[in-house]
Amino acid sequence: MNPNHTFYIDRHPGSISLDGEWRFCWNDAATDAPEALGFDYTSNLPASGYRCLEQAGILPDPYFGTNSRLYNWPDKKIWYFRRSFTLPDIAGRDVYLCFEGICYTCRVWLNGEEIVSHEGMFGGPITEISAWAKPGENELVVEVTPPAPDAALSREHDARAHAEIVPWNIRRDASTSNGDFIVFGIWRTVRIEILPKYHLSRPHLYTVSLDGNTAQLHLEAEIADPQVKELDVVSGDAGSWSSYSFAYSDNADIRPTGKKLDVAVTLTEKSTGDLAYASRETVDIQDKFYVVRNEKYRECQFFEKELVIENPRLWWPNGLGAAHLYTVTLELFDEDGTTLDVLSFDTGIRTLTYERSAGPRLRQRWDNWQYVINGRKFFVRGMNWMPIDFLFDCRPEDYRWTLELAKNMGIQLIRVWSGGGMPEDDLFYSLCDEYGMLVMQDSFIANCLSDKWNREVLQAQVCRNLYRIRNHPSLASHTGGNEINPYAQGNDAAMWVIAREIEDLDPSRKFYNTSPDKGSAHIYRDMEPVWYRKNYGALPFIGESGIHSFPNAKSLRQLMSPEEYNRRLSDIYTEAFKTENPELCNHFTEFIPARIPRMMSRASIINNTRGIDLSDLCEATQMASHEFYQIMANALQENYPASTGLLPWVFKRPWTTVAVQMVDGMGDPIAPYYALKNAYAPLVAEVALRELCFAPGETFTPDLRLLVGDVTAHTGLTVTLELYDPELKLVRTECFTCDVTAGETSLRFDCQPFTIPAEWAENFFFLRASVKNAAGILLQQSFYHPKVLSRFADEASREEFRAKPQNNIDFVEGPWLKPQIAAHRGAMTLTLLEKSVRTDGAERRLHMKAEIANAGDVPLFPVKLDALEDRTLTMASDNYFVLAPGTSRVIETEIRLCAGAADTVTLALTAWNADECRVAVTM
Repeated sequence: MNPNHTFYIDRHPGSISLDGEWRFCWNDAATDAPEALGFDYTSNLPASGYRCLEQAGILPDPYFGTNSRLYNWPDKKIWYFRRSFTLPDIAGRDVYLCFEGICYTCRVWLNGEEIVSHEGMFGGPITEISAWAKPGENELVVEVTPPAPDAALSREHDARAHAEIVPWNIRRDASTSNGDFIVFGIWRTVRIEILPKYHLSRPHLYTVSLDGNTAQLHLEAEIADPQVKELDVVSGDAGSWSSYSFAYSDNADIRPTGKKLDVAVTLTEKSTGDLAYASRETVDIQDKFYVVRNEKYRECQFFEKELVIENPRLWWPNGLGAAHLYTVTLELFDEDGTTLDVLSFDTGIRTLTYERSAGPRLRQRWDNWQYVINGRKFFVRGMNWMPIDFLFDCRPEDYRWTLELAKNMGIQLIRVWSGGGMPEDDLFYSLCDEYGMLVMQDSFIANCLSDKWNREVLQAQVCRNLYRIRNHPSLASHTGGNEINPYAQGNDAAMWVIAREIEDLDPSRKFYNTSPDKGSAHIYRDMEPVWYRKNYGALPFIGESGIHSFPNAKSLRQLMSPEEYNRRLSDIYTEAFKTENPELCNHFTEFIPARIPRMMSRASIINNTRGIDLSDLCEATQMASHEFYQIMANALQENYPASTGLLPWVFKRPWTTVAVQMVDGMGDPIAPYYALKNAYAPLVAEVALRELCFAPGETFTPDLRLLVGDVTAHTGLTVTLELYDPELKLVRTECFTCDVTAGETSLRFDCQPFTIPAEWAENFFFLRASVKNAAGILLQQSFYHPKVLSRFADEASREEFRAKPQNNIDFVEGPWLKPQIAAHRGAMTLTLLEKSVRTDGAERRLHMKAEIANAGDVPLFPVKLDALEDRTLTMASDNYFVLAPGTSRVIETEIRLCAGAADTVTLALTAWNADECRVAVTM
């Protein structure tokens, strides 16, 4: 059997999990006699090598302080894992040992015999083991050789690095990270499938078309039988010869063996259990000798069927409708009616096509970026995705929490990034199915050339993951990888392997060569966010863009020593910052000259960043990013349908670090999360500012708009613009009533010009746009804080600054937003209305509703609800918002109480210009 075969064995009823306790050890060199090793330590697998060391008490938590530096040796060892398992009688059956992920190369022994070796971390080995397995107790030993550190980005050099298919960010990346992390080990689940000789494999179902109240689906599956060893099937010849292509030169005939099997197909609505489709038909098993004479090229028999579903309940993306799911069940029956095999999976009925955007074509290589779901065009509100844990140790509770955050943010499409990412876990895709979030799946090439890669290994990795994930309705498209030249000589062979396998195994989905390419862009410029409005009007799609910020101070507090966390920060622009803040610097992504000034200059809008403490710096960078993401997202949506989608960088960091992020490594949302949540609302009232810095005495006309992201008609809406002076006193109000017809995407309102008083110089003033329904209930609001700068009084200087994107101004002497707002005090109250507690796996969730009231006469900003205790994470219906005087809002919060959390939660309500309110909540 070729260990790099391309096939995947699905999970069947009765699957035997080998997850759980394993014994492990390491050695300086590989050995052919692993039975002589000590296996002195235990760990629960799947888990990366680092987690194994932590679980065994050998090394401390790699995420705390500078502990990661202690892990400078594990990838230089050879690792061995051992466990026993019990099998029933397996006579006459196929037995498959299935590893879903080992990094990087491995050898496997079963009952003392070496049975397979394998290369590749994203699936495999998958091996038929009936020749070595036995009823009763069996012993399994796995040798793992870690990957080499990245050749370009690590501090070390290893010639293997150029040939291994491992993301650069997880192999001691010292360019953008601290260089301490490398993923290796048995990091994904292990299982055994015991199947009859006649069984079902690799089913695939997708929607071909929708026509009125009818959906046409295509179903295919493979039927394995004793004539073919399915893992020995070849899908192409290694080397240059073409016998695979000539396989049918001698014959290609269909003659039955006389064996007949029945295949039954059912579709049931997942939410109701109602039967939507059922069929059963007899299949004649073909004699493979007559299909193809050369035994090497015989394959399993294909079962194909067109399904017609009447009145289907369609799968829609988040915000456009319900994500209806169906459970598909395939059953294989013997001639006497005995059930031989059953496969079941969930699917959704939907079509997804792509059209050109309404903007101009700018180059020869240009692609279709207008998403059309079930015949309906829409602007894609998306996000980039990194693994939720740097070491790929992702628990179900983590997936549910993180993807709930994404759903509640309004995300419709997630791009799974390949630079440090992976073809995600099955649970990830299942939750995306459930939550209505489309997935753009990167393949393996990332920021590199792939000319040294083993094409057989690449093909096997690509195919196994396509088989595994292709039935998920959330899966929208594939890319060849991240930030590569797909046309370079060093990538053309790997690109061909990826593209051809997607075309053959997943033909209903679109393939993009890479991101960015053909009309998409990755934008990381030091500029004010209004330039997305002024500079990118002809761009169809933004595949990445964003700005750095610190994680929540509470998260850093849990991963740093009290001594360093509580002391004053050194000057971040000097080398002393690295030596005097070692733990913080260890939690820094891209601590490089090009990134620091960009983040800090924007933070200087919020507060004085010289001599600032860590907690205030976390807040300042986040609030600066809040403004940036809000304006960027609004600008792109205004430009629809010329601009058709936005995927900001990045949703969650895999560990707690200073970086571009919406959710920090602990899983706690930070300020920009709520900016994008607000900008991705179904209705968005916004001011399309073309400048954020004004001159005293300058006149501008607020460009008030209503962006419509849903498909619902709305009547009796009121869109309001309020303008506040530097002391938060209301200066002007303009109100507009309107209706929105179904399919309308934006409305624009004529506001009156406004001349900025000269005495507002060196201050912020404030704009609030809001939309209410016919009942007067607030649906959404946007808050802006443009600056009035004396330096802009000179018209020539002002126009020079505005003529092209400029680096963000570093406000060394101010004005600063936080102290200006804090000087104008208001008052607020917090009233807990209701609470409930539920469990999620081994954790608890506390759900609360609280009323927040502004009891003063000035707006409060930024209003935030949060749980104060360690080991708690907060998801709110809104946060970091403005609360107008005399108004109240009911905010819902979901508090995740991680393992070790206290039984009492302190809910804190804060704003810069009001005293804090607290409520203690006991479970």
